[in-house]
Amino acid sequence: MMVLGMAADGSIVLVLLCWGVLGLACGAHAATNERHGPFWFLAVSLTGVVGAAIYGSLVLLGRDDAEAVDVDEPVTMTGEK
Repeated sequence: MMVLGMAADGSIVLVLLCWGVLGLACGAHAATNERHGPFWFLAVSLTGVVGAAIYGSLVLLGRDDAEAVDVDEPVTMTGEK
């Protein structure tokens, strides 16, 4: 019985380690691409593969909020520049 309990603990540690490494990789990638790295690290570390899939769909597949708004151009109500 004791061997079975130790094997289960080892599996849990391995899964948590993989989730942490996945979170670290996503957080590092986000930080180098001018995204909020600590947020993505926590999000992916806590949610695992689901968070990595969300990260991949939002960041890697082209949703680029950094280019969505040009902050250098003034915005007016009349549409004039």
